[in-house]
Amino acid sequence: MADHHHHHHHAGDEQLDQVFAKFRTLLDEVPTEKTLIEGELSDRTKPKRLPADDVMDDIVAELRKLVPAIAEAPGEKIFIPKTEGFRGYTKKNTIHIDDFLYPTDEDIDMLCEEGELSRSYCGDCGSRNVQDLNFVSHSASLSQLKYIFSEDGVGNLKGKKVVDIGSRLGAVLYAGYYYSEAEKLIGVEKNEWFTNLQKNFVKKRKLDDRIEIIGGDILQLSQVLTDADVIVMNNVFEFFVNSPKLMSNLWASIKAAANKKGCILVTIPSIETSFADAGVSF
Repeated sequence: MADHHHHHHHAGDEQLDQVFAKFRTLLDEVPTEKTLIEGELSDRTKPKRLPADDVMDDIVAELRKLVPAIAEAPGEKIFIPKTEGFRGYTKKNTIHIDDFLYPTDEDIDMLCEEGELSRSYCGDCGSRNVQDLNFVSHSASLSQLKYIFSEDGVGNLKGKKVVDIGSRLGAVLYAGYYYSEAEKLIGVEKNEWFTNLQKNFVKKRKLDDRIEIIGGDILQLSQVLTDADVIVMNNVFEFFVNSPKLMSNLWASIKAAANKKGCILVTIPSIETSFADAGVSF
């Protein structure tokens, strides 16, 4: 007797199919900076030196001059997720360092030598001279971004629209500009200082033929996601881990707004991890 079970779809699957016909989460596949640098990747995924790398190195050098080593905006409230991966991390023993600007241990050594940073702190008084500090990044590293915009990542973006939610320094946008043929790259940033930094930088470097920076909260700007082919979210959900309700709202508004068939969502860390940590069903 023929087996018909294969042809049945659950109603839930059907709805998901409609929302994202070709819904792909790349995150778990995005290699860490460590694996990329140590070359544990196969030759196929090992980042090759591209002509655009020189421009990107130049962008990194220029941004290093514009932002402090910790790459935080003045007065920015920093937040450490209460999740397993961050167990034991406190405001006292954690330093936020930007992986886009300072991806390697050598970079951190250099900052320590220049007195910008210390690798340790005293558990008693908080002065940084004894225990090892934890380093947490707000940004994906250049190698990760290069991977995301490669054929193995989101594939060919010719004529396509990319939206980066919480674009900070604009790293994702600059990488998309030089490593992909995306037609439109839009950064949405809530923090005014970062918004202005990006706007000035984009203008100065004449990248505004393809890059647009929008200042504001994605919850109020979800129409930006209409027609998006790729949506990048780095640490966005992590910030809502302590508030499952807000996380659910954000996810609902993104799902409702991202109406394009085959829309690709790139979340770092993986969205499954963030949701599980917050106890939100995916």
